[in-house]
Amino acid sequence: MNFVTSKPVSFLLGKLQLILFIFPLTSLVMAFPGLAPVEKLANVLSFVGIVGSLAYVLFSDQIQVSLRGAFPLFLFLAFLALSTIWVLPAMKSHSSHVTMRTIFTVLQAFVIVNILGREELFKTLKGIAIVTALANLAFIFLFPSKAAWFMDDASRTQGMFSSPNNMGQFLAFAFIVVNFVNRKALSTHVWLGLNAAIVFQLFKCDSMTSLTGCILVSICYQFKFLLRPLFLVIIAAGLIVPHLNAILGPSTASIGINNRDMTFTGRTDVWEIMMMDLKARDRLTTGFGSGGYWLPGEGYNPYSTISELEWSPGQGHNGYMDVMVNTGIVGLVLVLIFLAWMIGSLFRRVDYSEPVVYLLSLILLLNNITEASLFREKHLYFVLLMLVFWYLFLDRAAQSARASARLVPGGNLQVQGA
Repeated sequence: MNFVTSKPVSFLLGKLQLILFIFPLTSLVMAFPGLAPVEKLANVLSFVGIVGSLAYVLFSDQIQVSLRGAFPLFLFLAFLALSTIWVLPAMKSHSSHVTMRTIFTVLQAFVIVNILGREELFKTLKGIAIVTALANLAFIFLFPSKAAWFMDDASRTQGMFSSPNNMGQFLAFAFIVVNFVNRKALSTHVWLGLNAAIVFQLFKCDSMTSLTGCILVSICYQFKFLLRPLFLVIIAAGLIVPHLNAILGPSTASIGINNRDMTFTGRTDVWEIMMMDLKARDRLTTGFGSGGYWLPGEGYNPYSTISELEWSPGQGHNGYMDVMVNTGIVGLVLVLIFLAWMIGSLFRRVDYSEPVVYLLSLILLLNNITEASLFREKHLYFVLLMLVFWYLFLDRAAQSARASARLVPGGNLQVQGA
């Protein structure tokens, strides 16, 4: 035991760092500017977490996560860092910031998994999910005007989050951990109440992808044989959907008040402009570089025509298109190799008695059909993707031994086999 692995430091780099990633504090500050000092404190703690995570990796002698399976991940991260070289001059500063925070997010997830281990990781995730879901429900009822979304459709709710879709993503994650992490720890009444609260909020935010995802994971839990083909189908759909108009021909049809076109997404215009920009500037192979296309908020990028839209997308609204606009076809191929390796490792290394790992992976990939969370710094689903990935390479034997070690009446330490 040393300072780096002491209990206070482990709390900061484990549970607290996880809370800072997941609790939507920034969105709350948008609703209540008086909370700005709290957000400043959270930003300071986040910076301390980054520095502490670096120190932990360098000095800790209790690393339980193997790096042997991380080559595909490191290969993409290396290319992501390399891509900052060809970022256009006006975007260099933003590119460096985004790229560093993306790499730090991977590092912080590694440290969180190593510190919390098998049981504590998902137990902590479940606790944060329950508290946040209940806080969001209370927020919706107590501050309905601040919880409403006044952009395209005032009938939708965003709660404490920055958009209805972000709220839906969180609730889908909460649905999975509440139902598939130590379900027996909750009484039937509490379990039913939590599910009712989550489903109610899912309907309030009207996130079709998240609603579909919750239904899909519930079916897959009962029919395990669907998992392997479903992973392939979902990844294929994520790759094909943005190009349906090019394949089937354009359509002016509109479905619903949110302009959900014939792809049921309302994102077709975004994807078409991204492809036009990539082709017009001959960037299909290597992309615009990490952080070289999207600017925060409604920032104007002179190298893109995305500003022609009536709304500011801020991201590719498809994980694979978002990767391609940043790192081109080369980066997309590297990400697909990483995902294939991760899914293969999932089926090889994790028993189905831990369904939460499978189902979280599924919902993350499903989300990337219409939203972008692959390698987006600090994004909830990117954080969860990294947590799941590092969890796959956790030293099971060491973790089981540590969890089952106990003092017997005679005072000797006994280790019982898992």
